[in-house]
Amino acid sequence: MFCSNYSPKFNLGHGGGKIKRIILAFSLLLISCITLTGCTFATETNQTTINGNTYTTAQIEDAANRVNTFIETNNRLPNYVTISSQKIPINDFLPYMGGSNGSTTTTGNTSGSTTPAAGTSSGTSFTSAQINDAAKRVNSFIGTNSRLPNYVTIGSYQITVPQFLQLIAQNIVNINSGLTSSITLKTVASPTSTSETVTSGSVAKTEYVTLAKNILSTITSTGKAPSTVSSSLGTMKYETMVYSLTKILNYYKTNSRLPNYVTVSAWSTGSGGLIIDSSSVQSILDSIGYAEAKYKDIQGQSSASAMERVGYGDCWADSQWLYNKLNAAGVAARIMGYVGGGTGVWYRHSWVQINTGNGWVNWSYTKYASQHFGDGLGAAAYVLIAASNKIVDVSDMIATGY
Repeated sequence: MFCSNYSPKFNLGHGGGKIKRIILAFSLLLISCITLTGCTFATETNQTTINGNTYTTAQIEDAANRVNTFIETNNRLPNYVTISSQKIPINDFLPYMGGSNGSTTTTGNTSGSTTPAAGTSSGTSFTSAQINDAAKRVNSFIGTNSRLPNYVTIGSYQITVPQFLQLIAQNIVNINSGLTSSITLKTVASPTSTSETVTSGSVAKTEYVTLAKNILSTITSTGKAPSTVSSSLGTMKYETMVYSLTKILNYYKTNSRLPNYVTVSAWSTGSGGLIIDSSSVQSILDSIGYAEAKYKDIQGQSSASAMERVGYGDCWADSQWLYNKLNAAGVAARIMGYVGGGTGVWYRHSWVQINTGNGWVNWSYTKYASQHFGDGLGAAAYVLIAASNKIVDVSDMIATGY
């Protein structure tokens, strides 16, 4: 898989032809713009209590309008909203916007406040399939962006991440018990702080089911997502909980069963992680490796989808193809390239790395008599496309600016 492009301004990949980089402009036109409209507000009372502070309905409406204006301008949620000089984290405010923008609020006490009591149901429920689909999207988002999303969309609702944690934890517990019934959304506040001492390793099914139960127990007793949970790998923080549970449900969505293990790494490492049974990893790698070996290495054809049709492709096409197949099988993969593009025939070369629970390693194609090459230069490399579950093709490679 030699890479002979010397014109980073006009050529694709390695011998990708005289395709101008203006293609990038067209590939970037498909941008989703999020707009929240039609907000309604709880009318049971003229006051609402959020995080211990009480606000009038007019103040809540004004704050919601400012959030909507921010979203329309910036195509994202703000990090917080200010009411009476108090900065409220956006995840804590979303449940009080109502309508299609979050869970509807309910009065959980008789004190005149619309703040729900700990563990109170919002009256909204989601199917197991809906939750699994959302888990797959969140898992992909985290793998691509190395952070939690601002909110999670399920059906016509945009729910907070703490609420989402409640749903995925309950879904795992239910599935383990043979249940796939709908789950009622609860009002769940954000954790007060997060820290962890977890070390990389695998958590067996019996333990991660127990972890999910412990998460639910904390939510029920406190009304908040737990800041940490204890595990055999050490103290696990809130973000790691969310990511690990989404990997479990993502595997279930693909394989119709819970995995025997889930790999976990400290949130700061951005592991990408593997979610697959270790006993079946090698057979999956072999199956994909031997299937890849049939494709010829010919320069100038840089599309994975085209490679499947015509039977050949360069290193760009091949790395995309492998990335898609590995991720679809549950093996964490990412596409790599050299810093500065390398030199000589390796200029703008790409290949894949995999993570089977022991960190990222270059996947060697030689065992399968592949006509393509992996990392042959050994120079400093960087991630072109991070681990996620989306399908990639040549436009994604162009968008990296590589």
